[in-house]
Amino acid sequence: MSRRQQQRPQPPRQKSKSHLQGLRSGFGKSKSYLQGQHAARGNSPSHLQGLQTGLGKLLQALLTQRTAPRLLPLVLLLLLACQPRSPGLTVFAAASLREALTDVAALYEAQHPGQTVTLQFAGSQELRMQLQHGARADVVATADDAQMAQLVQAGVAHGPQPLTCNRPVLVLGRDAPADVVAFADLPRLRRIVLGAPAVPIGAYAEQILAHAGPEFAAAVQAHVVSREPNARQVLAKVTLGEADAAIVYATDARVAGAAVRTVAIPAAVNVTARYAIAAGDGAQAAAAGAFIALSRAAAGQAALAARGFVACP
Repeated sequence: MSRRQQQRPQPPRQKSKSHLQGLRSGFGKSKSYLQGQHAARGNSPSHLQGLQTGLGKLLQALLTQRTAPRLLPLVLLLLLACQPRSPGLTVFAAASLREALTDVAALYEAQHPGQTVTLQFAGSQELRMQLQHGARADVVATADDAQMAQLVQAGVAHGPQPLTCNRPVLVLGRDAPADVVAFADLPRLRRIVLGAPAVPIGAYAEQILAHAGPEFAAAVQAHVVSREPNARQVLAKVTLGEADAAIVYATDARVAGAAVRTVAIPAAVNVTARYAIAAGDGAQAAAAGAFIALSRAAAGQAALAARGFVACP
């Protein structure tokens, strides 16, 4: 007879009735919660407590089963995911505010731990159309008062307030002649890009050209090869070499850096770009008020100034 002892096969471990009841109870509570939350917005404390209780019972039952090593990570992940989280704040803002409001959002999140800010940038008229067709935002910031007035009239923005100001400038691309050094030289260029008339930077450019006189305006308009839907796309045409010149915001020229040459527009014909900020019709009214207050307070204005925005006259 062999010295090695033959091990008798162990009978399969029987799951006790209480274990099975625990599993069923845990799955049942979790399923009920998930069904109830299918169409809900956000997680209320009572719903989260129900899920945590169900998953807790499920975890306790699994710890006594052979399948626990495989299922334990999943249950722990679900428990972590159901921890209460603060609702986020959604901000729609003009494209030219990208860097500045990103900085303000970072300040806000630092002052409000657990809260997050989601930023969406586009042309002010693009944002207006989105909001008028059902998009929701807690805060809206536009690059002019005209777009904001339409938002207020449509009932999707409330209590507008001044945010900051900007100054249009002329930017020249790398292919522009070196002897083009002044705004008066603009009609000499053959590829000029402006914002579309409905876009704030486009409307500001039209005002500037009108101030410069009908002959100057006509000469410039004759060489306009593109009209873009927001200030950043106007700038991109120049930085990519697809245009010789464009009228953009001073803050955008600053973002472009050495990719463009910046030429000042004479004060006699230039205009001031005025930005406005307001609460949207999102669900986070209190948070929206706090974000707007921060944007207009000393810390927010310092963040805007650091990106080239100026105090309104």
